[in-house]
Amino acid sequence: MARKLDKYWLVDPSDVVFFQMDNGIVRAKTTSETFWVSYQLGKLEEALSETGFFRAHRSTLVNLKRVKEIRPDVRSRYVLLVADGDRTEIEVSERQGRISRERIPGL
Repeated sequence: MARKLDKYWLVDPSDVVFFQMDNGIVRAKTTSETFWVSYQLGKLEEALSETGFFRAHRSTLVNLKRVKEIRPDVRSRYVLLVADGDRTEIEVSERQGRISRERIPGL
């Protein structure tokens, strides 16, 4: 369940491009909308890891099916360019960069 303004929405996790912690609030970003969700990122990660979501950074959980481009960065890091309306770039932490090589074939 997600919230936007004074309404609640049922959002299919496959429609979510990424979840991100923003000032203590977890937001779900789809290709065109941003919603608040009342779940912690850790709980979302547990529930969605089998469906293709990857913890790119301590504050960001990315739907790997929505990643359009992967750019290498310094110190074993990567930048993920995701398929939202803003062409958001998400930095993968150094620690998660090592894990991403296991999850993403060819890295």
